[in-house]
Amino acid sequence: MLSKWFWRYKNEPDALWRKVIDALHVSNRSWNSVPVKASLSGVRKTIVGVVDKFKVEERRLPNLFKGVCGNGDNIRFWLDNWISDVCLKDLFPSIFKMEKNKKYVQGWYSMPLNGDMINEWISFRNLVDVVRLSDDTDKCVWLSDSNERFSVKSAKDFVRSKTSVNGRFVFKWAKGVPKECNIFMWRTSLNRIPTYKALQVPNCNFGSTLCGLCNSWDETIEHILCHCHVAASIWDHISMWCKVDSIFVSSVKDIIELSSKVNLDKKSRKVFKCIVFVTRWCLWKARNEKVFDNATITIEY
Repeated sequence: MLSKWFWRYKNEPDALWRKVIDALHVSNRSWNSVPVKASLSGVRKTIVGVVDKFKVEERRLPNLFKGVCGNGDNIRFWLDNWISDVCLKDLFPSIFKMEKNKKYVQGWYSMPLNGDMINEWISFRNLVDVVRLSDDTDKCVWLSDSNERFSVKSAKDFVRSKTSVNGRFVFKWAKGVPKECNIFMWRTSLNRIPTYKALQVPNCNFGSTLCGLCNSWDETIEHILCHCHVAASIWDHISMWCKVDSIFVSSVKDIIELSSKVNLDKKSRKVFKCIVFVTRWCLWKARNEKVFDNATITIEY
């Protein structure tokens, strides 16, 4: 069947793709705005699940896109958001239930309506009777507060504008350092580093839980980066090298915010932040080299 569709729609890749999606994911028991079959696994199911659950001020992400009707060829009458910000199947569930063809309008209007459906029917007719088709092609618009066209940047800006971070710790990436340093810092702020103590939670036991650097205290990410005598010595060297006050940190958050507290100008603080990020990454690498490769850790004074 796929071969048959390919030769029929070889000059219409979008139409071919829609055919494949309908065949795999559309059923008579599920009529989501973005179709996905629950029994199938894969990237599409993951992406649709994330998109479907994502909300901005109680508005679902699919509802932030709206179809503009032209000739009506590419708009699904019941399933797409086009005549309002909510699809017709959700606005008029009783009428949609009677519909035989869930994508298009078909013959249900000849069926008798009971008393509970009359008001719904009247509202439905008042809404759709004003629609006029044209020769223009249907299109999709992005319902952000600005009039800009959809892009990943516009979506990101829209989400950020509606998200309050008051009272929350916000991790800011450092520019000018290798990406693995930023990723490590981000995972550190979420306490997602596989130290010996952290691995005990999912019952991954390796015998001793002592620090891989000093072998004296339980290994946590705070200990490796803040309290371990190896880390403390390195922070002393960093403070002397950068000519700032002695660095005393007690938590991961303290290290992340360290650059904003030192007595340096704005440009120097950015450089200092990069140094801090790289230092933390090097401490973790040194720990791994000692644990897995039996490397010798020395601190030069």
